[in-house]
Amino acid sequence: MNVPTLLASSTAAAAIGLAHLADSPWPELGNLSATAILGWYAWHTAARTIPELVRAFRDESAAQRALLVAERNTGRDDLETLRGEHLAERRALREELTAERTQRHADQQAIVAALEQLAACLASKITNP
Repeated sequence: MNVPTLLASSTAAAAIGLAHLADSPWPELGNLSATAILGWYAWHTAARTIPELVRAFRDESAAQRALLVAERNTGRDDLETLRGEHLAERRALREELTAERTQRHADQQAIVAALEQLAACLASKITNP
């Protein structure tokens, strides 16, 4: 509760209390004063306090919304970074698998050539003892 509202409520309470306790020759004057204070308090609440609360709420909401948008954009940037890293890892894995496949093919060709050479050597030994 802010200070003007607190002062207004305590002033209104004091005025009402004094109107009831005092033996005023004009009791209607006390009622009129209490009514005026309560009317001012209602006007102040409706014209000043509530709009200030609404404005503060909107400012805080806008700040939180901006923070959430910034966090979401940061998350998108992080996601793009992770996506780039993932693509680079996939590319590196493909290149590694291609290199291994090429080496296996070369090794198989060497084995086939060695077996053909061995078969030719054995065939020549069988025909030429």
